[in-house]
Amino acid sequence: MHSAPAFVVRQVRRLRRLVFPALRRADRIPKEDSARGLDLLYRFILARPPDEDGRQYYLRLIEEDGLTLREVAAEIAASDEFQARLHDALPAEDPFIDARELNTTLTVEELARTAEDYYRTTLEFSDRYLAKPFADPQDAPGLLGSFAQLVAGLRRAPGLDVLDFGAGACWTTRCLTQFGCAAIALDVSASALELGKQLYARLPPIGDQPAPQFLVFDGRRIDLPDASVDRILCFDAFHHVPNPAQAMLELGRVLRPGGPFVVTFSNRCFPTKAVHGWLATDDEGRAGIVTEYFRRAGAFAPATAALCTPPATAGDPLYGVWATRLAADDDR
Repeated sequence: MHSAPAFVVRQVRRLRRLVFPALRRADRIPKEDSARGLDLLYRFILARPPDEDGRQYYLRLIEEDGLTLREVAAEIAASDEFQARLHDALPAEDPFIDARELNTTLTVEELARTAEDYYRTTLEFSDRYLAKPFADPQDAPGLLGSFAQLVAGLRRAPGLDVLDFGAGACWTTRCLTQFGCAAIALDVSASALELGKQLYARLPPIGDQPAPQFLVFDGRRIDLPDASVDRILCFDAFHHVPNPAQAMLELGRVLRPGGPFVVTFSNRCFPTKAVHGWLATDDEGRAGIVTEYFRRAGAFAPATAALCTPPATAGDPLYGVWATRLAADDDR
C-alpha cells in the first residue's frame, strides 16, 4: 500500500504510463473478471492468494481510478515481498538453467521427475488445467484450430487405438474418447494423469465410448506391446522430450504398420521446459529436427512437414510433421 497522498499517487501513475507504453494498454482480462485476475496475479508473482487488505485496495483502484492489472503486476513486482522472494530463490552462482548442462548432468528419469514436480506444485490451478482448451479466451481459438488440424491428419475412426503422447492433463485425450477412439494418455507426470482422470470424472464423454487408459512414461519404455496402437499424436509436447531419438524408436515400436504419427507444435513454449536444440533454431529448423528424428528411427516412411495454418491467420502458427509406420520387414 502507498503512504503518499492519493492525488500524488495518481499523478505518479499517470507519469508511469507516459514513460512505459505497455502500461497504457487495456487488460486482456474483462473488467468483470478483475477479482479472479487479481487472485491469479498474486499467486503467479507472490505464490500466495491476496490478503484481504491488498484485494480490497487494488479492486477499489481498478473500479474508481481505472487501474489495470498490468499496473497492479508492476506494483507487486516492485514490492519488498517479491524482491525478498527473488533474493531467496536466486542461487549463489549462475541463476540460469542451461538445458545442455541438464541433459548431461541429469538422467532421463530425473528430467522426467521435473515434469512431475511442475504439475504437483501447481495443482492449486487444477481447474485451469481441466478447463482447457477454454481456460483462456485469448488462447482458445488457436488451441481449437490447432487441434482440429491435428485430428484431420490422424484420419481417426471410432474404435481405433490412439496414443496421446505427452497428454498432460488429458483434454486432447478426452476429445479422442468422444470421437469413439480407444484413447491412451501417456505422460511422464503421474499428477498430470490424475488431473486427466478428474477431467473424465467431472466431464464424462457422452455416449457409450471406450474407456481411456492412463500410462505413466518413464522416459524410456512405453508399457504397451509391439504394434498395439493405430495412431499416435503429440500435440505441442515434443519439445519437452530430452531423449527424442530414443523416444521416437519406442513410439515406432508400439505403432502398427501403416499407422500415422502426427507431431504438431507452435512457436510458443516454456524455455525452461524445452530442450536446448528446440530453443536454438527457428520454426523451420524445429520442423527439420522432428523430420530428422523420424528418419533416424528407421521405422517410418519419409516424413512430411508443413505450416498448417494460413500465413495471415491470427494467433500462433501451427506446424505439423507426420509420417506413417513402415511394415516390420521394411524397417531400416
